Amino acid sequence: MKFNYLILIFYLILAIFSVVWSILGLKNGAYVGGVLDNFKLFVVWSFIFFVIYTYIYSEIDLSFYHRVIIIAGVVIPLINFVGMADSYYAINFIPISMIESLDMRFGFHEGYIQVASHNIGSLFIIIPYLMAVLSMNDRENSNRKWSAIALILSLALAVLSGRRALWLVIAITPFVIIFLGIVTNRFVKINNKFKFVFFISLCLFGLVLVLSLFGEFSESGTLEHMKSAISAEDERSIQYQYLISKFIDYPFFGSGIGVGVNYLRSYESPWLYELTYVVMLMSLGVVGFSLFSIFFLVFIFLAIKYASSGDLHSGYAFFYLVGLLGLLIGTYSNPYLLSFDFLIYLGMLPLFAGKYTQLNMYAPRRRE
Repeated sequence: MKFNYLILIFYLILAIFSVVWSILGLKNGAYVGGVLDNFKLFVVWSFIFFVIYTYIYSEIDLSFYHRVIIIAGVVIPLINFVGMADSYYAINFIPISMIESLDMRFGFHEGYIQVASHNIGSLFIIIPYLMAVLSMNDRENSNRKWSAIALILSLALAVLSGRRALWLVIAITPFVIIFLGIVTNRFVKINNKFKFVFFISLCLFGLVLVLSLFGEFSESGTLEHMKSAISAEDERSIQYQYLISKFIDYPFFGSGIGVGVNYLRSYESPWLYELTYVVMLMSLGVVGFSLFSIFFLVFIFLAIKYASSGDLHSGYAFFYLVGLLGLLIGTYSNPYLLSFDFLIYLGMLPLFAGKYTQLNMYAPRRRE
């Protein structure tokens, strides 16, 4: 079995961050449950993911990961469409045990539907990934028909989901594709299907414009739902003030992991809040947040280098980076990075970085 030290370094550093700042959190009155959850996620599962991704790196072709994303882009929307119809019409077709395990909750409001299924968060990476696939003329672009079907289904679910952050990610993804296309020297491979992707982005912006300008729609539930995202009464706006106040109390090394503030967002997990990066700043402080950002950016840089390499599977790295940026944008207002599911997606980052170092290791050296 092949081994790449970058995969080990990635998970080892995650574990070290977890242990050091968990100890600091316990010192500052952290919830024991929050510390244990964090330890389980970033230490125990880091070891398990290290083994899994080392095996993938060594034994599995990256086209397998590509096919998994496409399958997820079909299956997740279908599951939620069935669940939505089951909930709205009270058919009770889906077993309660399945609803609970998938956390399938749907709210039907005037002008929009709120989808709270846990797997809906995966669309933050799946939709940008599929948009990148259909925007690029690459040799890795097999299964284009199924990629298009998966994208259409995922976009339909995204529109119905009521997730404002997801709408924003979809709208700006074409610009992300252009930016990364230039950075990775793949811009020349953007094909005519990018017009379709760009059209989707313009339609989303146009929808907001139409709803804002025409009086009969100006007070619609959809628009009010979107406006509430920047309202001072929004949950995220309220918790922001408390999180920043806590950060000011511990500016350099933070308050530690598992520490709550004087604002309760969840009775089950009182240490959790939606504003991921503000929570990280509060927990890690300027020192920890800066170190973690540098660590993460190094791996993104190496993955970009691999996407620029022209290697047989480098296109998958490009698609993944577009999806990863979508996830990182969406996670600003959603605690996705503190979830087991999304550690799976993050694990592809050291894998692609490792592929780049492997290329350099076996690249022929010029003789002086």
